[in-house]
Amino acid sequence: MKLRLLLTTVFTLVVGLLIVGSVLGKNIKISNWKAISIALEEAKKLGYQAEYMHIEARLYRTYWNRIFPKDTTSDYDLKRQDKLKGRIYWAVYFSPSGSLGGDVCIFVDSTTGEILTDYRGE
Repeated sequence: MKLRLLLTTVFTLVVGLLIVGSVLGKNIKISNWKAISIALEEAKKLGYQAEYMHIEARLYRTYWNRIFPKDTTSDYDLKRQDKLKGRIYWAVYFSPSGSLGGDVCIFVDSTTGEILTDYRGE
């Protein structure tokens, strides 16, 4: 049963990556693994023990995402959204296991690997 779940998960991930690659085409030069590596180093520079945190990477083509909602009015969010406009980027989210707060999300340009901005939870 565990093997079946693992194979299903791997298959779903591979299909998802193929779909993303075909939809976005040649604009993606930074893989999700490279984006995670870049974001991990940045999170460490910011003082997080990110290597011990849960890591999730998602590719976005919009300035809004799960961290910064489209209809936000927060100055904090709006300043960061401005840095994401017109970009395809990886949002690499680090969250501590089993606790609330202390999370961080690093936004990495999918073409250049540049750190675009970050979000730091409390």
